[in-house]
Amino acid sequence: MPDGIFNSNDEHKRLSMKVKNDVFYEMAVNNPTSGASMFFGAYMALFIVCAVCSFALLFFGFGSILSMLLAIVCAALSAFFYTMAQNVRVEYDYTFTNGTLDIAKILNEKKRKKVASIDVTAILEMKPITSDAFQAHFENRKIRKVNLFLNRGEHLYYMLFVKDEEKVIVVFEPDQRMLECMKMFNQDNIEIG
Repeated sequence: MPDGIFNSNDEHKRLSMKVKNDVFYEMAVNNPTSGASMFFGAYMALFIVCAVCSFALLFFGFGSILSMLLAIVCAALSAFFYTMAQNVRVEYDYTFTNGTLDIAKILNEKKRKKVASIDVTAILEMKPITSDAFQAHFENRKIRKVNLFLNRGEHLYYMLFVKDEEKVIVVFEPDQRMLECMKMFNQDNIEIG
């Protein structure tokens, strides 16, 4: 390899030096005790029963109007139970990258939908929900409330910020490392309890 390829003025070396200072942390929030698997199984069983009934009524109903109507009802119920099964298992994914918290909702371990992207420097106040300030904000009807958590308890935090000229409170459940990463970018307004 020729000398001088990686000199101190090389753009790639400067870029890699910046990347080393990036702050990135990702965590998943799930609730293994929620009974979601039980509901998923029940909905899928009802989906299969309704689908089989619908096909049986169509093929063995001998073309009567009543069997056709019952087949349509069973098909609609089958579609309903399938949709419910796909939405019963919920997880949240919190990704923190250089001052931006991205929150995604994951349905049934397959479908991922981005719910929020929050600039941590824009947070006006962030504290545990056990603080007195949370109760005052919660009772204020002018503040929009968004719950992005699965597990109830004292480990929950809220963050207050302004989006589209409207105050918003997001309640979520960060772990200790997520809190520390966020506090690096907004030390004045983030309180770790």
